[in-house]
Amino acid sequence: MLIRCSVSLAAMAFIGACASTPHTASNGALYTYTAPSLNNISRIDIAQKYRFEEYSFPDFNGGIISDASKPFVDEHDKTSALPDRYTSRIQNRDTKDNTKVIYHRTASDIPDGWRDEGDAIVHQQSGLSCPLQINVESEGRQFVLERITQFDTAGRDVGCGLVSTARDVSIVVFASFWPDVTLEEHSSAAAASIFQRYTVNEQLPVPVVMLGPAEGDDTNPELYSNIEQTLAGGFAVGDIDGVSYKTSFWLAKTHNWHIKLHATYPQEDITSEIIAAVYFSASHLAVRAKNLAEPTAPGVDV
Repeated sequence: MLIRCSVSLAAMAFIGACASTPHTASNGALYTYTAPSLNNISRIDIAQKYRFEEYSFPDFNGGIISDASKPFVDEHDKTSALPDRYTSRIQNRDTKDNTKVIYHRTASDIPDGWRDEGDAIVHQQSGLSCPLQINVESEGRQFVLERITQFDTAGRDVGCGLVSTARDVSIVVFASFWPDVTLEEHSSAAAASIFQRYTVNEQLPVPVVMLGPAEGDDTNPELYSNIEQTLAGGFAVGDIDGVSYKTSFWLAKTHNWHIKLHATYPQEDITSEIIAAVYFSASHLAVRAKNLAEPTAPGVDV
């Protein structure tokens, strides 16, 4: 489903020579993973810690647009709109009855099924971590947690959305326990939904973090052994207030959990694109680590 491009993101001016990816915790616990801190990150940090390659979704034909009606992607798509003044351009429609926003960053309570880890709220069933904020202080950029959304009554289909303080970037990550949905089905539906919702002018590559342990770190080789593939793609979706925008997604399936990140941002905003790619990779590893240690058992509700 993916086309692997020969041009590496290392060729991009701000990346330079990349070294290693996020590493596992050193506390000796099996299958644990400590996500890299995103509270104060810079392009230099990213260049030193991550390796990237570019990926593009394959060209579409007209028939695949019908995949946008798949029920397992429809409600997700409705939550991925840009906030406030952009809602007239990217419509955020009402959601179905059993979908509810269960957290807002101004609220003090933590929703059922989640735990407070200080700088993040973690979904207990999946292991998905939702940072309260992501700071790129060197550029004066900040992304804040705006909402956590639950799409089912069992808490096995959830998402959390961050927006930039300038309100011009939306980053939404999802964890969905869908054993019977293939990665290819989900990716086709997600991409087709973009084609249905937007006027897509061009398909574009996106950066994908190449997952592996930090150099010399052998504390948890199982976490990276046979790591699942990532499907990803970017799409030029026209202008908003005179600015060319891009919407992209990253998707992986680990232990029957689908991890997806959908980001919408100005096309020239490389910082937001790289933050989205890094956050997706951290989400993938966090859910994988939790389910290696404590697999989610299928139930009657699945």
